[in-house]
Amino acid sequence: MNKVLALACLACLVFVGCQSRPTVPPVVEQPRTVDVTEELWASDVGKDGTWFIVTETVPIKDTVRNAGIDAREAARRKAVQMATKEILESPGKYDENVETIDRKILMQPQNYIVSEDVVKAQTFNNGQYYGIKIKVDVDRHKLAKVLQDIGLIRQKLGEKKVIIAVHGKTQMSEELVEDFSRKLGEYFNNAGFEAVLWDEIKTDIAEERNVGEAATEEFIAKFVEDPEFVGDTKDQGSLTLLRNRGRLLIGYNVNKVSVTGTTVNAGVKAFMKDLASGRIVADEQNVGSRIMGRDTDQDLAVSAVLYDIAKECSESLVKKAHDWFDKEEKLDTAKGRTITFIFKGYTAEELVRISKIMRDTFSKGLEIKSFEDTLQAEYRTTERVLDLQEKIRMNLKKNSVTAKEVPPDSAATTVTFEKK
Repeated sequence: MNKVLALACLACLVFVGCQSRPTVPPVVEQPRTVDVTEELWASDVGKDGTWFIVTETVPIKDTVRNAGIDAREAARRKAVQMATKEILESPGKYDENVETIDRKILMQPQNYIVSEDVVKAQTFNNGQYYGIKIKVDVDRHKLAKVLQDIGLIRQKLGEKKVIIAVHGKTQMSEELVEDFSRKLGEYFNNAGFEAVLWDEIKTDIAEERNVGEAATEEFIAKFVEDPEFVGDTKDQGSLTLLRNRGRLLIGYNVNKVSVTGTTVNAGVKAFMKDLASGRIVADEQNVGSRIMGRDTDQDLAVSAVLYDIAKECSESLVKKAHDWFDKEEKLDTAKGRTITFIFKGYTAEELVRISKIMRDTFSKGLEIKSFEDTLQAEYRTTERVLDLQEKIRMNLKKNSVTAKEVPPDSAATTVTFEKK
């Protein structure tokens, strides 16, 4: 029995000894990077004032440098994408036109970046991924222009014109006022408005009114110092010219500027006025102080402090201005809007026929103007412009009048028909 057991054990040992040893994987030296969790680098888009804070992650396919380029480009794209959605104010409209937006805008997001600042960049998970956190300032004004050109926002919405006027009884140099005004204009442009600076239009207004720059400056000074100012007879012409250049006046009254040692103290009152009705839409005020460096130019320090204080007022004014424009647009839409139809390239005889076709198409509310080789018809309506466009096209065809295919544009206020 013991012999049998011994033989069995020997056989077992021989069998085990004949088995091949398991293969040990070679040791691979991993990149020396900080190993962090993926949650810290999850894709995200946030806001800091007008800046977008974007976090983006990409896999490292070849080199860290190329991954950094890819991550930065993806972050820019997300910032511009978010700004586009904000301007459109409709996720549905964005989704419906995503291919056009991608082709016209998102393929080259760098064209819409004012500035950017990398907050943090790092490889993680043993060098497999690259993460970047970046602050991006998007040129909303330029973006709105493109969206307007491709018909995704109405011209009126794309032209949220505001006039920026800066004044104060404090002793501010002309250069200081110009610098302060320019920064505020850029702020409103980046927030989606079309800002016109008082300094840019005051000379034209003075020449058109033939009242001199001193009188024109006195006019705006009264306006900014007293938001309720309505002007007397001699001011009405200037008021009319002001209304022609913008829909809202945003006045900044610098009522306090002082420098004590290295401390700059300043105070700003700001208001927003509907130039058509004379109604005050909003008003804000703010005071503050900042310590400036000993080698800092005093005018530059004052300008920076004023801008910081005024910017805090402006954050509230921007929101209220958007609300005001949106409300006005809804009121205009409810009343209907004027659509202009232009016919060109036709003979005089054909234009007479087109005039009759248009009068038959619209029984009332149509105003027709004839020029040498062009016919212009204006029609105020609440109907969709695409429906009207198709109705006219069909009626022209029924009467054997040819016209080139008109690109569909639901936001258009002018539709041109050319002879085919």
